[in-house]
Amino acid sequence: FITLLRCATGVGEAALICLSPSLIDDVAPPSQKSRWLAIFFSALPIGYSLGYLGAGVFVQLNNPNWIFFLEAIFTLPLALLCVYLPNVK
Repeated sequence: FITLLRCATGVGEAALICLSPSLIDDVAPPSQKSRWLAIFFSALPIGYSLGYLGAGVFVQLNNPNWIFFLEAIFTLPLALLCVYLPNVK
């Protein structure tokens, strides 16, 4: 079960990393595109580092399986917000 959850997490992260730059390019104002992309690509290594640190602390204090449910609690509302992104053609 934990392997399936980990696979689902990896698929979600891979989709985010691949699709986000084109979405930022479509949505960001022309004068701010570089800044938005810089923030996004800076957030990736910072997020990975803080994620490992936070998950390590959490796992030491709780059952390791709960980290996936905690991740779902945080990411599900953000995923639902994607429905309201502007439709750019």
